[in-house]
Amino acid sequence: MNRRIASMLVLGSMFLQAGCTLFAVPHAPGTVVYGPPPPPRPLTRDQAIGVGHSYCYDRGYECHLKEANLAKRDSIWMVKFDARGRRAKGKLHLEIDAYTGDLVRVDEKGKLRHKG
Repeated sequence: MNRRIASMLVLGSMFLQAGCTLFAVPHAPGTVVYGPPPPPRPLTRDQAIGVGHSYCYDRGYECHLKEANLAKRDSIWMVKFDARGRRAKGKLHLEIDAYTGDLVRVDEKGKLRHKG
């Protein structure tokens, strides 16, 4: 019985050593290994305004920034413009996801018309 336990311990330690070697992450000598990557950062104010200006340009609007604020627990940029279309003017309110830059909501007030 002692022989059996001894052989199981030897065999188990060999598997353990092989597993540790197999799953070890190699690093170059002198490389500093840090923890997990930092959490994603929200868009800057200028980046959010840039998303808004791109929306205006794509639709043929001339837009002038009124305000841009980070809202809703710092996850949504609220960007507001005075906008002019081909024959009309109005207000453009955009809600932009602060992490992806995607448009969440668009509210065109007034009689803005797309360039046609």
